Amino acid sequence: MERRLLFIHSKDDRNQDCQAVVPAHPAILGLPNDVLTDEAIARDALSTARDQYETLAGGYIMALEAQGDHIDPSLKQELEEYRRFNDGWSFEFQPYNRVLAMKWTTHRKDRHEMGMMSPVLVSNDARTRPGPMAKPVDWEMDLNVMLIYNTTMDPDFALLPKEVMLEYECDLPYIDLVRKVDEDGWLAEVAMNAFCSSYTSNMPQALLLRDWAVEYNNRLLEKV
Repeated sequence: MERRLLFIHSKDDRNQDCQAVVPAHPAILGLPNDVLTDEAIARDALSTARDQYETLAGGYIMALEAQGDHIDPSLKQELEEYRRFNDGWSFEFQPYNRVLAMKWTTHRKDRHEMGMMSPVLVSNDARTRPGPMAKPVDWEMDLNVMLIYNTTMDPDFALLPKEVMLEYECDLPYIDLVRKVDEDGWLAEVAMNAFCSSYTSNMPQALLLRDWAVEYNNRLLEKV
């Protein structure tokens, strides 16, 4: 799984709170429990996410700063604290739905979580706001766009090829009731298990949660 293909979701019906959603490969749930709950794997994934963090979070904050007076001063002050990875942040890993969930406590004592939940509906058909459905090819020219606006009732969006969508699809009894696959094209909408973050108003937080889950999924997949 590639992190650049997984956008952060800004939920219209939650005051634009952000959420990270990272598909989990079905094969990892077939691994032994001692592998799925191996904290060393989770912490190794966090180490890689940490190395990536300052480039992404710093770039996002710089983009906001370019807006000048259009950015709220209180938001600017809060985000400045997330420009760099803080060694005072703490991370705990606890079993949740067979794999490990990550709990992140910041210097503000805020807590954020990333864990696997029930299957979610994922689409690679971008829902623009406002406007009609947009094919993923419309996004391919600008992969620096990391945010997509939708609601909690919309399918989650991922810029994944149809073949990857089907590889990550859940094998569920009711799958035919929700799956939509364009057999001759690029588009698909299917159910997947996913690592889903808690909601946050802070984009850098969502980016770190997303990147950890991507790395964790990929490391578990190497064990299959």
